[in-house]
Amino acid sequence: MTDTVIHDLRSEEHIEAIHFLKEYLGAGETNPVGLRLTGNLAIIGVSSVLERNGWKVQKYQAGNDHLVLGSPPGAPTLTVWYGHGGWKVRRSDDESSANAPDQMARLVSEIRPGQDGDDCPGDADRNRTVDDYSKMTAIIINSDSMGYGNSEVGLKLLLTYFDTLTAMATPPEIIFFYNSAAKLTTLPSAVLPAIKDLAMQGTNILTCSICLDHFNLGDQLKVGRKSNMYELINIITTYGNVIYL
Repeated sequence: MTDTVIHDLRSEEHIEAIHFLKEYLGAGETNPVGLRLTGNLAIIGVSSVLERNGWKVQKYQAGNDHLVLGSPPGAPTLTVWYGHGGWKVRRSDDESSANAPDQMARLVSEIRPGQDGDDCPGDADRNRTVDDYSKMTAIIINSDSMGYGNSEVGLKLLLTYFDTLTAMATPPEIIFFYNSAAKLTTLPSAVLPAIKDLAMQGTNILTCSICLDHFNLGDQLKVGRKSNMYELINIITTYGNVIYL
């Protein structure tokens, strides 16, 4: 019996890992798949995609190395080892599974929901759990003015809103700017300093790259980084508190 193919996506952003998995499933694959990942955001994202497609999800961790294993309905039980050669996944009814090779001597246990594992290196996302994300706030803004009506009043309201955010004890985890709101992170305005203050406090400032290109502002980003629709969807489906402004 051949081993389950394991795809090493540790160098990929969580959005690219999700995109890879969707392409894999979209191609009609029916074999179990292993995804070697770094970061809980990627683990949460690919697990959600697998579950929505009716696949069984198993999560494993060996030190800082994480594996998400997806199995289609009716697939046989799998056994997982980890050692100097990395991860190895085989059917439990495979004779070679009775005794792991010397270089794959450590049988690892599945990580159950809520079970703590070793922290991963890197950005803060890699140390977070599903419960952490359920308590976090993301703000999504689609306009360079707040509310409808007079645009000058709308800008004043927006400035007050951002000034209030900077004074909060716990700032939002993410603010995502799209449509004309992309102008707020690029063009000089009374709001830009407050957005920069939030970034200094740890808020992730994300701006839609399509919107930046539409307004010819792709090279004028003053704060934060460019983002995309995949990341926006992942934020909406992952964060517990999503505010639309």
